[in-house]
Amino acid sequence: MMVPLRSSKQFANHMKRKRFFLAVLILLGAGLIISAAPKIVQASSLVDTKSAAYQTGGYTLDDVRDYLIYLMYFILGFVGTLSLAAFVYGGIVFLTSAGSEQKVKKGKEILGAAVVGLVLVFSSVLIIQTLFGGLGINWDASSGKVPSLK
Repeated sequence: MMVPLRSSKQFANHMKRKRFFLAVLILLGAGLIISAAPKIVQASSLVDTKSAAYQTGGYTLDDVRDYLIYLMYFILGFVGTLSLAAFVYGGIVFLTSAGSEQKVKKGKEILGAAVVGLVLVFSSVLIIQTLFGGLGINWDASSGKVPSLK
């Protein structure tokens, strides 16, 4: 339930806050698009159509592994950006709550969801490493080495 605004000054302040949050969301979205643009451009050239492996279908399990690792790092970067946006939004909601129990609760929920999301994303590395180990593929996630794609 929303409390009705009492004066035009309060309404003006409310609109300023809405515009500020909208500007922050637009800037975060633009930053996400700009940061993802090089990866999107590179994604068109993931497969070298002139290679012998492409012509004969002679891809190995190592090639599949490299592509999966590359995809995993791309997704981790994307989700990390989203979690940063969730932390910022949750922090702003929490800090601008002005004692409102509903806003404090909403800010805490957003921050908690961002933490849970990060835990799930980082545990995905463990899951992928376990799956690779079950398939007999040796890969050390702690090396931080991203395979180079052609």
